[in-house]
Amino acid sequence: MQTTIPSSRFYRNLFLVFLGSVVFSFFYLRPFKSAWHPFIAGDGLGYYAYLPATFIYHDTELNFAWFNKVYKANYVNSSFDNPEDNFLVKYGDKKINKYYQGLSFIWMPFFFVGHLAAKIMHAPCDGFSQPYQWSMALASLFYLLLALWYLRKLLHAILNNALIACIVPMFIFYGTHLFPYAIFSNSLSHVYSLCFNILFVFFLYKTFHGKNQQSVNASLALLFYCITVGIRPLNALVILLLPVFYSSTFNWRDLKRSKLVYLLLLICFGFIVYQARLMYLQTHSFFPYTYSNESFDFMHARFWEVLFSYKIGLFVYVPLILLSLVGLFYLPEKKWILMFVFFMGILFLYSAWWYWPINRRAMIDDYFVPAVLIGFVCVSIKKPAAQFGFYGLLMLSVFYYQLKNYQMQNGILDEFKTYKEVYWRNFFRTYKANMYLVEPSAIHDQQDFNFDFEKDADLSFVQKSKVQSGKQAMVLSPDKNFVQLAVLPFPKLFDTNKANCIRFSLSTFFEKGITAAHLFIQFYDTEGTSILDVPFYLHADDIFPNRWDLKEFGYEIENHKIINSYTVQSIGIAMWNLEAKKNIYVDDLKVEFILLKPGG
Repeated sequence: MQTTIPSSRFYRNLFLVFLGSVVFSFFYLRPFKSAWHPFIAGDGLGYYAYLPATFIYHDTELNFAWFNKVYKANYVNSSFDNPEDNFLVKYGDKKINKYYQGLSFIWMPFFFVGHLAAKIMHAPCDGFSQPYQWSMALASLFYLLLALWYLRKLLHAILNNALIACIVPMFIFYGTHLFPYAIFSNSLSHVYSLCFNILFVFFLYKTFHGKNQQSVNASLALLFYCITVGIRPLNALVILLLPVFYSSTFNWRDLKRSKLVYLLLLICFGFIVYQARLMYLQTHSFFPYTYSNESFDFMHARFWEVLFSYKIGLFVYVPLILLSLVGLFYLPEKKWILMFVFFMGILFLYSAWWYWPINRRAMIDDYFVPAVLIGFVCVSIKKPAAQFGFYGLLMLSVFYYQLKNYQMQNGILDEFKTYKEVYWRNFFRTYKANMYLVEPSAIHDQQDFNFDFEKDADLSFVQKSKVQSGKQAMVLSPDKNFVQLAVLPFPKLFDTNKANCIRFSLSTFFEKGITAAHLFIQFYDTEGTSILDVPFYLHADDIFPNRWDLKEFGYEIENHKIINSYTVQSIGIAMWNLEAKKNIYVDDLKVEFILLKPGG
């Protein structure tokens, strides 16, 4: 009995189905009409601003004096008090746009579509109204699909396996940081860098290993290299992969005789001149360092944290990248190890950047490297058990990443503040978490107090029918709906002039029907009079009925004139069953008095 091998057309159609799922994910997950989620945002404001400056406001000096007014007309909030500070920085005696112009070049066709749509729809033709936002959404989707399509072509060219070339991009998209940044961060540079890095590498490979059209391939490789460098100058390092793809059988004479090569050289030169002109207009220098207050510190690189920290550790959150390192054992030639060295070198480079968490998104630019390494493993393992195991790990890595990405998107984990205890406490959590995170390294001293309500509790609130641990817990019933959970003396470790905070956590069980509750930290003077009540509010989206859930809250003492060892005798933790409809059960209260290090 013969086994029918699927044709290349079948795999191409399968890949088109995958691309359809990407489009569906984009339109299903991405808010299109939300004023709080514009498509042109963050760094993208700087990359994009060159287009309206040139074609709408005729801002020949690129001083962007028009920007604040237009921003306020189209955006509901700003990361800065002065919106232009999103991208303008002090350079000499003036402000300049610190971002490079490459993205504005490849966005230009979509910008004109948005401008035409604004006129047809009678929307403000200001460069930032909804038609322009939607055009940038389409731009981001187009270049994402182009990147995935050519990643498949690159893998097929290298591996000569249509199935592997089809499925590896699926793992890369759904199992890495490419997924959230492609969908939600539409004007950041990284998906575009990935696209043009892949295009450059693909046509570079075809230049040296293709059987024909070498001059065309070389010309396109040159064009895409200029574009990717224009998008992000550090992308220039991708040229270091040239020895990996170089073949000694390549005939350089064909390039010398090609008119197309010279035409593309002229186009690339024009592109470089265009960018240099824009930079010179702002800085009066052709090679300015526009990130004036930002730099690398190679003596204090955070390479270990980049790989293994609970904040944004690449191997911790994206095990697919860790799994790709298995490909080092299946390299067809020793020179391919340069791809791994290149990828790790870029990781180290960004780990030395002042804002080292940028690695989470910056490495997207070079995700074609782990894709190739995974491809080498997939085509090399032959035993069914090994294939089943490796593909199973790839699938598990995708599901794991989607879980972690969901947790980060929904505030269960924080990419900047998560530490070991928080990570493992919420490992499988899929619903909202109430947390007050304090980095352990920022703690100078600490006192902890635990209350399990097994003894020394207010007997009128104690019950034994529903507990998280032990034999009894507290209950806030409709007729007894306010309880003082704990009262502690003001801690001696709190210095009136030092930063200190109070954190408390408790296990709660809300009966169905409760939609609100309040908790308090209360400060009492020597006569038992409340000096200050700090409230914490639980609403319907914080309450998960009929299950035990850990809630955590905290308060940093800022006004030491009011709260200090002379004015405060004791500190209480209280809870109020606000609606008094059903029961709230409370167990395992923990109160922490934390003295922070200076600057913590």
